Amino acid sequence: MKVNKVNVVYGFISVLLLVIVIVLGVRFSNYTQDQESELAKASLKKAMLECYAAEGFYPTSVDYLKENYFLDIDEDRYYISYMSIGSNIMPIISVTKKR
Repeated sequence: MKVNKVNVVYGFISVLLLVIVIVLGVRFSNYTQDQESELAKASLKKAMLECYAAEGFYPTSVDYLKENYFLDIDEDRYYISYMSIGSNIMPIISVTKKR
């Protein structure tokens, strides 16, 4: 049985394109997850600043922001580190996606 060279080339190109699409899909997925973490952190920071502007102090916990400033971060998907230093010093925050 003779193998047509054109069919072999088309087959090779098809496999190569499939691999490229898969690799790009995985890289895009990781990029999107990083963006989600940054968006969650930005939401937390916005709620902190709204509290400081309205009440004159930074909240001592994330729970305060959830109850009074409608902060909604899924703690099943993210680790939230919130370290309050004082009522007039911006807390140190970190939001990391759980794996």
